[in-house]
Amino acid sequence: MNVAAQEPKPIQFREVYLSDLNAIVQLYRKNQSLKKVGSAVKNKLAADFGLPIGVAEQDKKIVAYSVVNLTSSGEAVITVQADTDFETAGINEQLNSFSVHLQANKSLQNNTVVSDQAVQHEIDRFIDWLNQCYLN
Repeated sequence: MNVAAQEPKPIQFREVYLSDLNAIVQLYRKNQSLKKVGSAVKNKLAADFGLPIGVAEQDKKIVAYSVVNLTSSGEAVITVQADTDFETAGINEQLNSFSVHLQANKSLQNNTVVSDQAVQHEIDRFIDWLNQCYLN
């Protein structure tokens, strides 16, 4: 009996869903090399976690995600975090491109420009909410 090797499914790019947050938090913590030792305060998410907007998914596993975050000068930027165990050649660029397009479309549809202060406020509220969910 011949067993053919299955080719991996293509990578899908899409918006973040609420159900993705656990996998995104785990990937963030893995990439940040956080250890679950000591007090829970050490495991709190920081503002650099950002506001997730897009994911790259293969075989129902999130292999990368994009976030909106602010630079030290207060400018909103989109960055990509990828699973270090996964070959990400080209995925980061594709996900970044997808996320920029996604955000541009939302701004055009809503006919609004969001200030950097509003982005920081939303990131802070989101991080606080996640910390309440994951540490309680």
